[in-house]
Amino acid sequence: MNREKKFDLLVTNNKAYQWCYVDTENTFTFMNHTLQISEDVKEYAVYNKAKYTNGALNQYSNKASMEKILIVMNANNQLNFYNENFNPIPFEHIQVKGA
Repeated sequence: MNREKKFDLLVTNNKAYQWCYVDTENTFTFMNHTLQISEDVKEYAVYNKAKYTNGALNQYSNKASMEKILIVMNANNQLNFYNENFNPIPFEHIQVKGA
């Protein structure tokens, strides 16, 4: 099944959906809330992060396999999360930051 068909199947008959960019700390903002993806979700792991060594910023790329997350709100106001390949991310791997 192609990407367009997968997307259509996920969002059809649901209340709302939104693509959100995920930053290098695995956080994203949805409906004025900051959420964070667990480090256990490997496709969002950031490689070669920016960091200081001996007071100097290292050469970095901040590369990750995935940069966005799809949030779908169903008819019962339940949120479901999907990676860029439309694979589900279990709810227990998403937390409200600061909670």
